[in-house]
Amino acid sequence: MSAPDANVGQGTVATLALTTLDGAVCVLQITPSSMVLRITSGDVVVWTSDDCPNLLPARQIVVRPDPATHYRWRWDGRRSVQGCVSAGTVATSGHYSLQAALVGAGIYQGTFDISR
Repeated sequence: MSAPDANVGQGTVATLALTTLDGAVCVLQITPSSMVLRITSGDVVVWTSDDCPNLLPARQIVVRPDPATHYRWRWDGRRSVQGCVSAGTVATSGHYSLQAALVGAGIYQGTFDISR
């Protein structure tokens, strides 16, 4: 999982690269019930798809051993608010971690920085 560094208020695009390990090709349904995305800063959860499941793009993708299939998701640079009933505050400069937990495939992690 990767995301380019960003400036405060700009957000970033997270990319999850998926491949199969056994040489088989499979079809994977990515939905809010099959994957959770989370952005943290230290022990603080900044954004989670648990708060905003409608912001997680549902996709059906074909995964092969090679090349990797990419699932991309745009984060707007704001903290999530439960139910996404309003826009959260803008995330400040610092070091952030990304985690994607995908049912049946494990947890993927990456990092990025936000600067002024």
